Amino acid sequence: AATRAEQMRLLQGVRLANDPGRAFEYSNANYWLLGLIVESISDEPYDAYVRRHIFDPLDMHDSFTSEDDARAHGLAQGYRVWFGFPRAETLPYYSRELSVGYLISSPDDMGKYLLAHLNGGRGPRSRIISDGGLATLHAAPTGGSYAMGWLVDSVASAQILWHTGAVANYHSDMLIAPKPNFGVAIFANVNNFLLERQFSETIKGVGALLLGYDPPPPAALRYRETYWIITLAAALWIVWRLYQVATIRRWIGRRDLARSGITFAWRPDILAVLVDPGVSVGLVFGLPRLVGAPLSTLRWFVPDLTDWVLVNMALSLVLAASRLVLAQRPNTANDLAS
Repeated sequence: AATRAEQMRLLQGVRLANDPGRAFEYSNANYWLLGLIVESISDEPYDAYVRRHIFDPLDMHDSFTSEDDARAHGLAQGYRVWFGFPRAETLPYYSRELSVGYLISSPDDMGKYLLAHLNGGRGPRSRIISDGGLATLHAAPTGGSYAMGWLVDSVASAQILWHTGAVANYHSDMLIAPKPNFGVAIFANVNNFLLERQFSETIKGVGALLLGYDPPPPAALRYRETYWIITLAAALWIVWRLYQVATIRRWIGRRDLARSGITFAWRPDILAVLVDPGVSVGLVFGLPRLVGAPLSTLRWFVPDLTDWVLVNMALSLVLAASRLVLAQRPNTANDLAS
């Protein structure tokens, strides 16, 4: 959303997935609403509120609510991944989504922010939250693991609080361990759905080391190996589609088979043509349901794979339509010669 009016319009179409208090489901729309509530109660824009009540009291001078300001102060170029290779991309910056994401900071400033969480909400200039408010932020509801902007988790036997933040071309993770009293922040100027799990494993591994434990073993299939498999599959897919295009003339005159009494609608060779587009269309509509994210979000965070399945669907539909049309053309001497 680029404007408050657009936010309100989008939120009006939202329907509850569950009754309040019945189940947990992370949603950016909730953070939109919280941002609007902050603006309504404070009677000032959300970005101004964050600067006045968080950045300034904590001396976070390298943190920004504007991409232009951040670029003027040396914001690193962001990257998206295309088949395993990072590609520099400058993407839209949605300033109306600051309560969801898009706040820009530095490792030093994030250290100040985490210290405030570990020091009773106190900063160099003033306190930004009370003891009771901080305890509420850090406490997960009974039977749940999500507090207010923090995931309540553990490394070995020590409780930790952590959270991830991501836009399409940047990623960050933050973690605090209240009892040993330390915090960790990790920043990356690249992002991808397949990388996010590895980022989260990394910050937990650092937390384990600081607590005196060995980090958990890495996943059996790591990010780079996964992308090599994906890239190989994409290359094989290109070869397969080129073969289908090269052999499409074989479908000319297939209607002659109908003379045997087999109707066009139920001939096995014709039904086989429909399998490819059926699977391709099913992949486009099924993948979002499988990962729990709409196609627009997948296009944002996994542009290569999303474009791949979309192009695959388009090609499969064109090839299937061409085969069915060619199958209705009568054979000629030239066709048979070819």
